[in-house]
Amino acid sequence: CAPLVRQSGGDSVSEGMVAIGVLEGAHVHLEECTVTSSRGACIGVNGGRATIKNSSVVDGAQAGVVVCNKGSASLHGNTLTGHSRASVAVFGGGEAVLESNTIRDGQDVGVYVYEGGRVNMVKNTIRHMEKEGVGVSGCGSHLHLEGCSISKGGSGGVFCAEECTATIQDNTIFQNQGAGIAISTKAVSTARTCSCDCPPP
Repeated sequence: CAPLVRQSGGDSVSEGMVAIGVLEGAHVHLEECTVTSSRGACIGVNGGRATIKNSSVVDGAQAGVVVCNKGSASLHGNTLTGHSRASVAVFGGGEAVLESNTIRDGQDVGVYVYEGGRVNMVKNTIRHMEKEGVGVSGCGSHLHLEGCSISKGGSGGVFCAEECTATIQDNTIFQNQGAGIAISTKAVSTARTCSCDCPPP
């Protein structure tokens, strides 16, 4: 059966209070695992590198996966569900590639990129988030969003703010409570061949 990693204590990525912590100089490969945390984040990549494939990252009391302090992560074919904060948060010079993941049923934003984080998202499905599906903000932050489906969120589909940059291409964004794509506060974004519907009245 698939390995199960469960964390029942702690509340800080920087203090190592995560189910799996990947620190500077370390490289971790997770495949066909289930990771959960009842108090902190599930996986924290704090300066290290992580590859996460075909796994379930579920029910984090905080975030699902956090990438920070110039760490990097590749997520392929995973399910991330039930997190209290962002399902994936990338900041502090962190970088992440997300491909063919399902992100759903979270209490916050699906993927949040800020404070100089950089994320490349291709062919992901994001649905039933309480806040936006994807958000990017802050000078130096960048999002590439391509071929994704973002739907049925409690707020907008995608938001870009505060001097970030974003390329949004060939996505389907529908049945969200807010705008399909919202761009504000000096954000620089390019959107191509996306399908977006209007929020309900």
